Amino acid sequence: MVSWLKKNTPGQIRKGDSPNVRIQDSDKMRLLCNTCEEMLSKWEKEFAEKVFIPVHSGELARGHISYGPWAMKCLASISWRVLIFHSLSQGLPNLHDQHIIEESNRTLERLRLFIMDEIPSPEPYAQHLLPMEIIADHTLPQLSPFMNRYIVSTLDHDVIGSKNCAYIYSKLGTLLLFGEIVDPLGHEWDGTRLSNDEGALRIQKYSIPSRIWEFINNRSNLVANVSSQISSTQMQKIESSMHKDLKRLASSKLVQAMDADNKEPRGKTTGY
Repeated sequence: MVSWLKKNTPGQIRKGDSPNVRIQDSDKMRLLCNTCEEMLSKWEKEFAEKVFIPVHSGELARGHISYGPWAMKCLASISWRVLIFHSLSQGLPNLHDQHIIEESNRTLERLRLFIMDEIPSPEPYAQHLLPMEIIADHTLPQLSPFMNRYIVSTLDHDVIGSKNCAYIYSKLGTLLLFGEIVDPLGHEWDGTRLSNDEGALRIQKYSIPSRIWEFINNRSNLVANVSSQISSTQMQKIESSMHKDLKRLASSKLVQAMDADNKEPRGKTTGY
């Protein structure tokens, strides 16, 4: 997925906490033994070849993309790694209530047991996968002016929460994964719940909780703020990199996203 980001982002990849430093790879923390890493890599390879690459090659627009049990294994393992990464490195600052912190520990254990084939399902900790695409036209009153660039040119992950809910968030290109920790809003999700066996991604109407949409919108604004902190020297390097391959850049998703972000909304609406 990092290779996808490099291909789709001019000026090389950058971290949110140090936007003026170009990096070659994402954060890494060794969490598993070689045997477990090899097991997970098989699921990741299958997910990449049969879902991630087809989605980012535009195949979703031409029909549906099927997946098997390996998809849940792969995505549950991603949620597990994101949760344990943030637990060890930051201490889950977004989870304020003790009962939610305790539930995050139960989530970790349940996901671990599922990954290791000791239980048949990660339930009740559902995994929601939301395919996103460039928003070419909208009536949303407060859509982030950086939303489309966030959708097509970032990888992201966090553990998010409020007083009564919490999720593991992983942005895999234009695929947004939300792993439940505490979810009183289950009835507000529609079309996103990943099957434990076989299923398909397709273009359809998806429904997500309004606070999840607000999080995505705020995340886009955060990336916009980070981008504004890039120095003039680094901006010159980015522009130089872009000009080296104008033909490829002109047809890229990033340019389409920039154009869409600069469009004025058609009108106002009362909600999401």
